[in-house]
Amino acid sequence: MIPQHTAKAIRRAPLPVFWGLRGPRAFLDRITEKLSSVRFLVVLIPAHGPEGLEARLDKHLAESTYWKSKALRIAGGSTALAQLAGALKLERGSEAKLLSDGSGSQQVFVLSPADSGAFSRIGDLARELKGTQGPRFIVVADHGHAWQKLKGEQVGVLEWQGVLHASDINLYAAHLFERRSAPHQTRLLENLVVEMGGADIGLQHLLCELGDSELLDIESRLKAMVDADRQRYSQFSIEHGTLDSVDGIEWRHPLATICAAMQAQSDDPIKAVSHQLWRAQVRSLMPWYYERIEAMMKPLQPWIRLIDAYDGFVPREGEARQEPREPSKVRGAAKHVSWKHNIKFPDWHRLIGILDKIVSARNNLAHGDRLTPQEVNDFLESVQQLINFRPTPESSVKSAVRVTYRGRPAS
Repeated sequence: MIPQHTAKAIRRAPLPVFWGLRGPRAFLDRITEKLSSVRFLVVLIPAHGPEGLEARLDKHLAESTYWKSKALRIAGGSTALAQLAGALKLERGSEAKLLSDGSGSQQVFVLSPADSGAFSRIGDLARELKGTQGPRFIVVADHGHAWQKLKGEQVGVLEWQGVLHASDINLYAAHLFERRSAPHQTRLLENLVVEMGGADIGLQHLLCELGDSELLDIESRLKAMVDADRQRYSQFSIEHGTLDSVDGIEWRHPLATICAAMQAQSDDPIKAVSHQLWRAQVRSLMPWYYERIEAMMKPLQPWIRLIDAYDGFVPREGEARQEPREPSKVRGAAKHVSWKHNIKFPDWHRLIGILDKIVSARNNLAHGDRLTPQEVNDFLESVQQLINFRPTPESSVKSAVRVTYRGRPAS
């Protein structure tokens, strides 16, 4: 059970590496480019968007060869101009000169609203800029009511929308998982965070705070996460961060998708995100499985030789032998030969249970069916058991062939 204080995905300051990713870095560049055509720029981000954009933007501008930047917090008390003058320690009465001084056209002030009243003061400042030449201003705001006070003014607007690429989401999750252990599980858990967190960085952080077993069983926790912030997830909207685009494709927040299914009184709301859960599994487990095919096939060589003795890999008489390339082919042929010729395969009871779990999980994934947490664990353990399996010595296999042959010379 997720503790109540951690079930809600709050707005968070991302790791420093976030701002160096392709999408966020390009967004910062777009802001600086926009400054060449507007003096007052409003940057709109979702209410649950990444925190700390003002500080990172101030640093980004400071690193440029043209702009000079200063970050300031504006409150709803005295005028924004007076607060600017105070922060810059200007002489009394020189505030108006600050706005019209053409020599300051390379100066950029990144304004952070300290409270909702700050937007009225910032709106006054935007009106005072008309017909003047001087410094430029950037204010970062969400889509709430306070920002509406700036509408109608001659300000440029840039929205945080479609910023993140799929590669950004994957890379950021990888950084969050750098300290995780168990490589085969880490890849799966990481992809669960990618699929369920997606463009919601705050949710990615929340999911990464779960233990391995908790994250593997994320399905049992998704409803609680929706209930923890039902107001946000009850709608698909840009301002709430539940609707976005990734690489030009619409992205709908998985928790908002579950919430919509709950509102429709679905018997199984989690089924609404079954494709995302399956995609996390297939992206992780199938490559992991095929990387181990050669190691899995080695313990099955005695069975392969015994099957070949009965032409078990020949579909029809006269046709060419089909090379068994993975355990499912060996399992199927062994069951057929055992039934048709009444053959007792060596290690049958030890091996068939292992193969059944491996093949069942592999086939389910291949056909688009997600595995339960127990099936995932059985699959991972069974593959390892097969790799570590020590088959009966070759002499015993030959004896088994001689004993069970019916009317054919033993080889």
